Amino acid sequence: MRGLLKLMVLALVPLMALTACDKKSDAAPSAAYDLSPESNARFLADYAKRPGVVRVADALDMEHGRSRANVETSLANIHSLSSAAIDEVKIIPGEQRAVRVEVLMNNSAGVFQVDSLLANKLRGSGLEDHIEVVARIDAEHEKRLLRVYQI
Repeated sequence: MRGLLKLMVLALVPLMALTACDKKSDAAPSAAYDLSPESNARFLADYAKRPGVVRVADALDMEHGRSRANVETSLANIHSLSSAAIDEVKIIPGEQRAVRVEVLMNNSAGVFQVDSLLANKLRGSGLEDHIEVVARIDAEHEKRLLRVYQI
């Protein structure tokens, strides 16, 4: 299921960005795309070489449990804690730009993922002018991710 989500992210972000800026594709695909797995695979093959698409899509895959550094299975560090702080990543039409990425967090440690991972991969991708990123905590209280940290 998460693989399909990542595949859809890879397909939707560049499509929305290209639509918003009225640019034509360099790949000049020969057929229209739909939401079938075959069509997604064809789209990815056509657009895989577009600068920044893969790196931004990779950065968007940051929901809890998706990080290589998992807080339950490894020693706590900023990577595992910030990963555990991300509850959901939504990709929706933007308010100020073509695409809006909303990162819902349960703890402010998630800002590290947004700032160090997503922002860095977005910069220089060619998509930065078309994507707005908003990270927030909707809960009244933050989730405690760590009781004690000791070196």
